[in-house]
Amino acid sequence: MRYATVDGFVTDSAFVTTYGDYEDWNCNPSNYTACTLYDGLGRASATIWPSNTPTDTRVVTRNAYDSAGRAKTLTYHNPDGSVAETITTSYDMDSKVTATTMSHSGYSIQNTYDNLDRITGMTASGPAGTTNFTTTYDVADLPLITTWSAFGVTRSTDTTYAKTGELTRMTVEDGTAAGTTHYFAFDVAGRLTRSASGLGTRLLAYDPAGRLASVSMGRPGANGLLANFAAQRLGYDGWERLTSVSTTAAVAENSSNDTYTYDAAGRIKTWSRTGFGAGNATYDFDAAGNLTSKLAGGLSTTYAYNAANQLTTETAGSVVTTHTYDEFGRLAYTSGPAASAYAYDVLGKLSSVTRLGMSASYSYGISGMRESKAVTSAGVTKTTKSVWSGMTLVAEADSDGTRYEYIYGAGVPLELVVTPSGGASTRYGYQVDAAGSVIGITDAAGTVIANYAYDPYGVPTATSGTDPIASRNPLRYRGYYYDDETGLYYLPARYYEPRSARFLSVDPAAPEAGDPASLNRYAYCLGDPVNASDPTGAITWWRGSSIRGAISSFKSWVGKRWRSFGGGRHAAYVLPVTFGLA
Repeated sequence: MRYATVDGFVTDSAFVTTYGDYEDWNCNPSNYTACTLYDGLGRASATIWPSNTPTDTRVVTRNAYDSAGRAKTLTYHNPDGSVAETITTSYDMDSKVTATTMSHSGYSIQNTYDNLDRITGMTASGPAGTTNFTTTYDVADLPLITTWSAFGVTRSTDTTYAKTGELTRMTVEDGTAAGTTHYFAFDVAGRLTRSASGLGTRLLAYDPAGRLASVSMGRPGANGLLANFAAQRLGYDGWERLTSVSTTAAVAENSSNDTYTYDAAGRIKTWSRTGFGAGNATYDFDAAGNLTSKLAGGLSTTYAYNAANQLTTETAGSVVTTHTYDEFGRLAYTSGPAASAYAYDVLGKLSSVTRLGMSASYSYGISGMRESKAVTSAGVTKTTKSVWSGMTLVAEADSDGTRYEYIYGAGVPLELVVTPSGGASTRYGYQVDAAGSVIGITDAAGTVIANYAYDPYGVPTATSGTDPIASRNPLRYRGYYYDDETGLYYLPARYYEPRSARFLSVDPAAPEAGDPASLNRYAYCLGDPVNASDPTGAITWWRGSSIRGAISSFKSWVGKRWRSFGGGRHAAYVLPVTFGLA
């Protein structure tokens, strides 16, 4: 007897017949959408996908193991049964991964380790070219000096820590003569209270209940922070849900006030904003957590779903838009005024979006992160190559030769360095609000050159600034990567469409047993985008650093070595390698 599983849950059982190393299992699409075959040792050997006829199945992936029982190859098949891609993993005598290669694309990653089994070097080849990373560590296993090389340059970051593991200083070689040093401070509870550099200072204060009460952004001056950027004050209800955010900007027209209410299930009910990016909305949900109606700016939109919680139609006034999906549950086509077609590669990643007057194509490296996009509009194609460290954006290069470098600290973007082809580097500072959203960009002189505003789900409600950086900057709502050409946010696991509050594809992380809301595989943040975020596209993170979802499934999905230091005050992603239908 074997048991069929979908996303880690037993859904059916059947008697199986073994043929050599594989077992023949008649999958029943009325009970589940896919099933796993096992070899004689109980290891997953293949995943097959049934069609409408139970006897008509096809192999999607096939696994093979080495003599030590370690995963050796993962083979992806085309619908006709031919091999589309084979991913091969090599190990050293201690079973550490030394290399991963993709046979058809030729992409690869090679790793080196020190005698304490810590990864010290990585060389990756992919759509963005060849990238090298190196890391040295202190006695507590915290990264000391990290370097990356890509697009013809090499950059280094030197870090120091407190005895309790908190990051205190980070000096970044950013292409300018002096580089940049960022300083960080934490309170006795391990909460970030200050980050500062020559580009600006960000202060965070907490109320007696330990909730974030205010965030101030400015430049250091004789009297503390000068009021030349922005300051936010936050209010909460008795359930510790955010009910108000008051933003005071140096330029009065960029100030705003947000208020939120919630329904009996804790999902957002109303939102109202006055000032910059003004707007309002009322939301309704069904029992499964699907958004059923939205009244925003006087326009009423209703949404209908099928039994799989897939959005099928949305009606906005007299305009009806329909959505269709492929056999893997991924959005394939959207009709209506902005009719769009979506295609996916064999690993399940979004590979193209086509709509009237625009087409975009995307390519991914062996880590699973997107390394290239090409957007064609009005007969002109522009490309962007991206380099990632784990799931953090490191650098990009556009087809005109301009290079963009992104510097992060304490979990938020701090600095953007722009270098035109053959030109000098220019530094910009990110202004990040209490929710982690980029709400402004300043130049080295402290002048605000861009402002951004969003509704609760991340729909842009206002963007200001004449500097080209205002539109080129991809880091927006919650710090997510925004694709201006499609209006989608690219998250490592999948793409997010904020206007419908939906992901384009199913959640790759397993639902959490005992949490019915997690059975909805498309809804963003379970109906509460104000108090939660989903930076990976695979797990919901709640305000206060608590996690709702299957963290073990998440760590399994990303396939990385996860290290958390200082009670979660410092975390490092080490060599993520992700594959699979996302």
